[in-house]
Amino acid sequence: MSTQTPSAPSAPMATAFSPVLWQMNLPDRFDIYSSSLIFFQMAFPSLRMDSALIQFNR
Repeated sequence: MSTQTPSAPSAPMATAFSPVLWQMNLPDRFDIYSSSLIFFQMAFPSLRMDSALIQFNR
């Protein structure tokens, strides 16, 4: 998940808000592009921050 994702609240709240969190981060969209970004992050530590990834995507 993104580093901008907030930490989990109590269990009932987490259950209630999990669909919203799912829509925010779209974890079902893992594809070749996503896996290549992971390899880039492993090779280039400067891409490990969210701001660097946003700039890379532009």
